Amino acid sequence: MLSDDLSALSPESLRLAQSLFPPLYRAAQLPAWRGEAPPRMAILPMRRPQGKWWVMGLFNWSDRPVRDEIRLREWIHIPNEAIALSFWDGRLVESRAGILEPPEIPAHGSILLAVHPREDRVQYVGSDLHFSQGAEVAQWKVTRDGLQARLRLQREAEGNIWLALPGSPVKAAIDGTPIRPVHIQNNIWKFPVRFAREGVLDICWG
Repeated sequence: MLSDDLSALSPESLRLAQSLFPPLYRAAQLPAWRGEAPPRMAILPMRRPQGKWWVMGLFNWSDRPVRDEIRLREWIHIPNEAIALSFWDGRLVESRAGILEPPEIPAHGSILLAVHPREDRVQYVGSDLHFSQGAEVAQWKVTRDGLQARLRLQREAEGNIWLALPGSPVKAAIDGTPIRPVHIQNNIWKFPVRFAREGVLDICWG
């Protein structure tokens, strides 16, 4: 796709291409691959100021859709429960009894997840700004009733971030411009953001 004429790409294809930049210059692990067939799983451990998570790609090489189960302790060493965000469609999945059941993978398709340990704190659950769903966070400061996060991508960026918050947001802004969050489920909220190269996200909750 990146060898195509970028001016001819659809807005969605262009946004997808942009999500690959900046590159991470790190190789993902292939824990389930034995070399005899194309890999069905790739995992990239990540750490930024907001914490640690795993980027997980699941691949379906067959001619029919499949559903998979991820045993967290086996593949990414999360001892308890996890929450995952699907990069392609923004779907949230929470594990049960240490097992994560991602969305169905279409034939000859893939899904890309950001998998986080479920913790009783403010969490950056993911985004559609960058394929890593979190590498864009340059600074992260949490107070008793608020959060300030500096987002940095060194390019024009527009999309959404998903946060787990201890209360309902009463004020939210990116670079001083008010934004309206959307409640997704339980304590998860989605925030639309837009910034040039970098932006400061401020959130207060009640």
